[in-house]
Amino acid sequence: MILVNARLPGVCQDTAQVLPIIYDIHGPGIMKSSIPCLSLTLALVVFTSTTATADTSSSEPLDAEQVQQAIFEEGAEWAAAENDLTQQTPEQRQRRLGLRVEALSQARAKAEAFISPAKRRLPKYFDWRWYGVITPVRDQGQCGSCWAFSAIAAYESAARIARTVLVDESEQFLVSFDTENSGCDGGLMSTAAQFLRHTGTVSEHCMPYRADDEQIPGPCRRWEKDLGGIDAWAAVNPTVEDLKAAVYQAPVAVGFMVYDDFFFYERGIYSHTTGEFAGGHGVLLVGWNDWGQYFIVKNSWGKDWGERGYFRIAYSEVDNEVEFGVDAVIFQGVWSGKYPVHR
Repeated sequence: MILVNARLPGVCQDTAQVLPIIYDIHGPGIMKSSIPCLSLTLALVVFTSTTATADTSSSEPLDAEQVQQAIFEEGAEWAAAENDLTQQTPEQRQRRLGLRVEALSQARAKAEAFISPAKRRLPKYFDWRWYGVITPVRDQGQCGSCWAFSAIAAYESAARIARTVLVDESEQFLVSFDTENSGCDGGLMSTAAQFLRHTGTVSEHCMPYRADDEQIPGPCRRWEKDLGGIDAWAAVNPTVEDLKAAVYQAPVAVGFMVYDDFFFYERGIYSHTTGEFAGGHGVLLVGWNDWGQYFIVKNSWGKDWGERGYFRIAYSEVDNEVEFGVDAVIFQGVWSGKYPVHR
């Protein structure tokens, strides 16, 4: 079937408020479809946000030696190196981002539910990769679609937890047809969450990724039968404790502010040391380490970047200019086949 309109025929575009949610929670190592339930408090989230905009022309570009010197001077715990991204122009690197910073305040005003800290003792170290619910690292290419990769990665993990089935879902479907977001010009994970709840996405096989936001070619024939999505979602309060409590239930789609030094990340525990603001970025939070005081995060820049496509980031980056944890969302429950009953 070839699609030529911005709206998919017969698909509801409703953006109704999120219903109160009771989240499932489970301890490490428990992999089953029926999980004991923990009631969580829902409340209105009030956020503040950096309103910086990227400037790609006011300063000389950094190199790895300069970044490594800044790391040494700041006493930071990570290493920098040249890579494919650092060889690109600032404008090209911006296309590897895509979180719409200017739209964050509007999205936050609509987010009425957040995850309160769980009333239980969390482990000092946790990583969802232990349990086989994280799909492989992918590469968004020269398209500001990180928001879609972040949201789809969280959805794939939610499906794996709910059904114990590993799925491979289409980021391209969101990039092309989620018209509340802006395709390769950026978007928000919270807006993508609404799309996944009311419309869903198809499999990667049905609509493979091509790093553009065109609607033609469209998805496969009988794509409606291939649809799947989430039952519910909630915003996560951007604090260290709330992010940990949320990711203990399921991997969390999160955003943060990228500065030029981050592109040079090779290994270690990232903290901002130098460089200009480059833009916002969406990623997947998969775990934490209290001994090392860091979060474990999956990126969408391919396996050759960072720690095989992942990075570790210090807890300190939640409360500074990096704002790690902005536009964080967690998904609960999944549906499949045609359209959701609550559309």
